[in-house]
Amino acid sequence: MFISQILMSFFRLSKPRFWRTINVVSILLLPLSLIYLAIVCLRYFLAKPVKLSVPVICVGNAVVGGSGKTPIAIAIARYLQAQGRNVAFASRGYMGHSSTSKNSIAVTSQDYKVVGDEALLLARVANTFVGANKQAVASDATKNGAQVVILDDGLQNHSIAKTFSILVVNLSYQFGNHMVLPSGPLREPLALSLAKADCILTTGEASEEEHVRLANLRYGLPVFKANLVVTNAKEISNGTFLVLAGIAEPERFLNTLKGLNITMKDVFIFGDHHIYTDAEFNAIFEISQKTGIKVLTTSKDYVKIPKHYLQHTTCLEIAYELPQEFLALLDLLPSSF
Repeated sequence: MFISQILMSFFRLSKPRFWRTINVVSILLLPLSLIYLAIVCLRYFLAKPVKLSVPVICVGNAVVGGSGKTPIAIAIARYLQAQGRNVAFASRGYMGHSSTSKNSIAVTSQDYKVVGDEALLLARVANTFVGANKQAVASDATKNGAQVVILDDGLQNHSIAKTFSILVVNLSYQFGNHMVLPSGPLREPLALSLAKADCILTTGEASEEEHVRLANLRYGLPVFKANLVVTNAKEISNGTFLVLAGIAEPERFLNTLKGLNITMKDVFIFGDHHIYTDAEFNAIFEISQKTGIKVLTTSKDYVKIPKHYLQHTTCLEIAYELPQEFLALLDLLPSSF
């Protein structure tokens, strides 16, 4: 595994506080960042992207951790499906055994430990293929009838030529201290991410100052705002729950629950893409069964819940509404090449 992949895997579990500003720790880590940067640039300049016979939409971000890429990819797929297009997802299957597999794996109902939690979410919407070789994965998607391939988290992968690349930015975090791993959260120099993107799609909320800062950095790219909608708000608003989350930024999840006036009797927070043990689930659901209070969790964690505990579990169901100006760009995609 490349050092870049090791660093991204490690820091995806949580974002260190020192990533928010330039400080002593980030400066001390600069030598490692320079090594990482050299590897990233070398891989970029040596890459020979292969062009597929169908349009390829890339949904990616510039930093490590959650920005809303997967639900954005799902929203795009649903829109294209409504237009009559056959869509398929290509993903690494992060944190699943498939993420190191040289072969492409079609996602059906495998355990999340095999294909990853996000791949199971994608597979609910469209055919999904995972594996370490994105080129092989995307090719398999086209062989299975895909008219459009959506790369979930593919901005830093240069093996496939993209038709339309979307840089997803979480407004509440943006780019941290603007330094590359491990000194900061950037997966590559920000200028490189912006140069590869065709537009910026923002999620989350931000102050006016943060909006201005992003506007000054956008390199002339169009910026669109995706709005989060809780689709089962009526069912869970004003309720009382035990809360479980294993995601990159649990604060956003908790703030959403507060906005729904939900009483959180207890909160269990784990790292992003956490692989739960039986003991952890048993301890949490023992409390649920004793108190009669259901567990409320994220969609990414819901796919990990053992079947015998699902009756004690409720999921926060979310979707992103995409602006018409952004959807108009999707309408311009060619049908084939």
